[in-house]
Order: sequence, then structure tokens, then C-alpha cells
Amino acid sequence: MGSPHPQGCGLFSSVDFRIDDAVNDARPAAPATLKYSQAFGVFRWEVKLGKEVKSPCVSLCKLKHEVCTGCGRTRDEIKDWKSMKRKAQLETVHLAAKRLKALKKK
Repeated sequence: MGSPHPQGCGLFSSVDFRIDDAVNDARPAAPATLKYSQAFGVFRWEVKLGKEVKSPCVSLCKLKHEVCTGCGRTRDEIKDWKSMKRKAQLETVHLAAKRLKALKKK
């Protein structure tokens, strides 16, 4: 998933998505730049990676069907957060944001 920035300025990570996802605010939680990959025919968010992933916890913890209505993480994701590898934490943040968006639509 990680790829060097074209100008070699540091480590970046890319997330693939369709243009309609971009319109629907699929932007990652970290600062990111939207890039188009001609090789794959998709848009990508390029995210400059720091060392630590900030927890999505907003201290409004209430579980509904095993998902926190405050941060969007599952019970297991909350429990395992500190032991997760960085890549797993980034994926959890992304999935939690999608879950939160779905919860707010209901």
C-alpha cells in the first residue's frame, strides 16, 4: 500500500476509489492530496504518513450493534487499538469513518 512520492519527499500511502466516492467525501482522515493514476485508471488519495495514527475516539462511547456511535469502531477494534500495527490502525480509521457516515444516515 505504501509507495514513494514521485519527487522522493518521504513515505506516502495511497487509497484507491472511484470518482463518485470522491464526490461523496471519501477523503482519508489524514491530510491528503487527490491524484489520478493513469496506470490503474483510478483516483487516489496520497496521504503523507506520520509515525503515529491518531485514535478516532471522541469520548462519546455508546455501542449500537457492536459499533461505537461516537467513533464508528467495532468493540474488537476499540479493544485491539493499542496492539494494532500502523497499517491496521489506518484501515480501522477508514472503516470507522464509513460506518459513522452510514449510522448518521439512518
